[in-house]
Amino acid sequence: MSMSEDIERKIDEIRATKELAGNRANMLESVFSAIPDLLYILDEEMRIVDFEVGVKSDLRLRDESSIRQKIQDVLPTRIGYKYEKNIEQCSLTGELVTFEYELHSGQATIYHEARIAKVASLNRFIVVVRDITTRKLNEDFIERQAYYDSLSGLPNRYLAMDRLDKAIERSKRNSKSCIVVFLDLDDFKTINDTQGHDIGDLVIAETSKKLSSLVRESDTVARLGGDEFLLILESLENVEGISNLLDKLIAEVGKPIFVSDTEIHYSISGGIAIYPSDAEDSKTLMRKADIAMYHSKAKGKNQYTFFSESMNKLIERRAQVERAMVGALEREEFSVLYQPQFDLMGESLIGAEALIRWQSPTLGGVSPAEFIPIAEHNGLIEKIGKFVLKEAIKTAKLFTASLSGELKVAINLSPRQLRDKDLVSFIVEQLKWYELPGTCLELEITEGVLLSNITNVQEVLGEVRKYGISISMDDFGTGYSSLHYLQEYPFDLVKIDRDFIEKIDTSARSRELVRAIVSMSHQLNIPVLAEGVETNEQLRQLTVFGCDYIQGYFMGPAVSSEEFVETWGNDRLIQEKLVWNRSSLKSGLGKN
Repeated sequence: MSMSEDIERKIDEIRATKELAGNRANMLESVFSAIPDLLYILDEEMRIVDFEVGVKSDLRLRDESSIRQKIQDVLPTRIGYKYEKNIEQCSLTGELVTFEYELHSGQATIYHEARIAKVASLNRFIVVVRDITTRKLNEDFIERQAYYDSLSGLPNRYLAMDRLDKAIERSKRNSKSCIVVFLDLDDFKTINDTQGHDIGDLVIAETSKKLSSLVRESDTVARLGGDEFLLILESLENVEGISNLLDKLIAEVGKPIFVSDTEIHYSISGGIAIYPSDAEDSKTLMRKADIAMYHSKAKGKNQYTFFSESMNKLIERRAQVERAMVGALEREEFSVLYQPQFDLMGESLIGAEALIRWQSPTLGGVSPAEFIPIAEHNGLIEKIGKFVLKEAIKTAKLFTASLSGELKVAINLSPRQLRDKDLVSFIVEQLKWYELPGTCLELEITEGVLLSNITNVQEVLGEVRKYGISISMDDFGTGYSSLHYLQEYPFDLVKIDRDFIEKIDTSARSRELVRAIVSMSHQLNIPVLAEGVETNEQLRQLTVFGCDYIQGYFMGPAVSSEEFVETWGNDRLIQEKLVWNRSSLKSGLGKN
């Protein structure tokens, strides 16, 4: 090959190399114009040697003025310090280093990910920065879905338990107390059933705001699910401090909320357990706070209770009753007894109250006062209530066939039964089956039922009365609004609570209350029945006050339907039971 040919070949090679380098440069430029990343090169003193920025990038470096500046001078101090520490690490290890940071742009926060690699042969660092804001927002959304309640915005059960574990660890290290408060809205299911789930959700949201507004930033308010909330309180040193906070919380939650000019009333009950005196781990602490909360419910709701070891026995008993109750109806463990009711002035039998009894093979006799609230809670009350209705109507048929006079059988209705849309049709169906008129039945409604926010009470009671069924207000005087309800609802009878009758011969206050109830009811043309009459003196006092009807152990205990017919089919026995000294009654009128 001649020299000229060799030179020409070398020139072609140089041209090809330049063309390849140009093509590569053009390709790299096209790549960087298509991606939103920022790439820049730093020297060993962390000065910017060169950079490339995608057209969509908003990553701080925008013009040539950044060349030769230190990275610490281009970015905010705290970010520059992060770069310095990570470049030092990359220089020492020679490995790729990745870290994140955020920059603020107006109202927005832009999140970045930086990757640093060292080019050892050139003593240079290549840095690639990417905008990861969308990814971070997605991660935050997923985290909130996983750890926060969507309705209230509060930490959920998972996050609450994690925080409780950490709070216990801090308390252990600092020898401090950690307080757990388990909170549960009272009768929340009734609000959902009667007002609708939209109102129920509103109640949950408002309760969340109320609870959050009264605790410290260091405390945790969580929603565990449904109507259950949890408070985690650290460094409250004394019971007085806890009590003051809980008093405020219960008072605040008890304030009504307004929906379309309608007041929604509700309350909350709480249970308190303290680390380390009550328990030293989160699960046991939660369980004991839950036990204390149920104790608050049992005491009447709208209050809080500190856990005590004696509560364990009560909870275990409750669990035993719940377990034994399952299938008890099918096993025919329940029965209905009938306590006689008398016309005090007419000296005659007027009917009986149907009273359910439970004889459990494992627990023995269980009081209705114990198992009825549990049945209300677990939903079995509806089946039990229908059982009592069927038995009572069957017994009414027996009374009609075997006893003289028109006798009524009185049956107590629970709040859950009144919510049953098939209640009236079920009663009417049973009456038709036994070919009985509605006048043989009396349905007893407590004030608690009327306070339970059941919106269709008026409608149900009105429908019932169309069939001639009587309505009575049971346990009159134990609530705050009894007189209001007497005016609002179509009651045919008022039943005075046995607590007033029990003290009528020992307490002047009770005597005056009973006298006032009788007088007020008579002014409204509603007759009165006194429950729980157990002594002759109580009988005498009620006669003086003009009470219309009586019921109680003094007159006769609750017995089976067969025994009832056998006992009270004798008119002479009724006369003997109701006899008293007319002269002593007359002479005693001035003593009351």
